[in-house]
Amino acid sequence: MSLRIDTATETKSKSTSSEFSVHEVWDKVGMAGSLLCGVHCLCLPWLVLAMPFVSKTFLANPTIERVFILISVSLAGICAFAVTRASKNYWPLSLVAMGAITFFWVYMTAPPDCCALEMDWPNALGSALGGFCLAGSHWCGLRIKKTLKKISTCGEQVCLVCETETSDS
Repeated sequence: MSLRIDTATETKSKSTSSEFSVHEVWDKVGMAGSLLCGVHCLCLPWLVLAMPFVSKTFLANPTIERVFILISVSLAGICAFAVTRASKNYWPLSLVAMGAITFFWVYMTAPPDCCALEMDWPNALGSALGGFCLAGSHWCGLRIKKTLKKISTCGEQVCLVCETETSDS
């Protein structure tokens, strides 16, 4: 009977560990995408000035930009919600909210065409700020997960077993 419980516990901890690494992968993918978004928003107006043909490519397509922003905000929100639920730390969720509000403001005040086509610098800088806020939320989430993993006694994210052990001591 004891062997069976230990085997079940090992299986559970292995699945939690792989689930934890999947969350880390999504955070890293989201951080890279959000950083690319921020760099895109900062650099595209300069590229359009230097090479006007860039404005006719997919890099300056407003529909593609909006879809990418929706995916980025959704991914950042899901990752930040998971970290907030596990750690009760609201920084990642606050950064996602700030980035989403910034994007919303930028696209409500943007010209009908893409920001880069109109050379509207306040909107380009606002979009970059939104992208960097989303990347920052992913970075905070990764740091919080790393801290939680270090302070737990079982090597996993803080779990109920570890919480009861520390509160009994």
